[in-house]
Amino acid sequence: MSLLLIPLSISITLFFLDITRWNSPRISEVFKPYNNIIFVLKMIKLAIAQIVLIILWSFLFVIPGIIKGISYSQAFYLLKDHPEYTIFEALAESRRRMHGYKWRYFMLNLSFIGWGIVVIFTLGIGSLWLSPYLFTTQGVFYDKYIA
Repeated sequence: MSLLLIPLSISITLFFLDITRWNSPRISEVFKPYNNIIFVLKMIKLAIAQIVLIILWSFLFVIPGIIKGISYSQAFYLLKDHPEYTIFEALAESRRRMHGYKWRYFMLNLSFIGWGIVVIFTLGIGSLWLSPYLFTTQGVFYDKYIA
């Protein structure tokens, strides 16, 4: 079941990238990747490869796993902009483009800790505001520094 939800969570992230680009996407576009089974399988493979690589790097210590997680964080955006990439090309390109921006991305995500605490205190209701804000902010980061 979670394998089928990977494309949905990724397409939600890409939906907010379209919002940052002022494309005015419709909510039905969140389910658009399910129409293309090849793209869905590619996203699932990318998610699994990303998780496996981060876990392997984490065996060295926690910090290398975090650094590699940040390095690979833009792979889904790159795959959306360049569907011709293979999953490993997307990961390598994400790692290459994040060179020099990892600290900035880390601090950007760290700035949302206060919002995360609000989500905990509101028993998850605060995520209705936090999730779109976080996804849109990450999309703007991609457009400004990586794309």
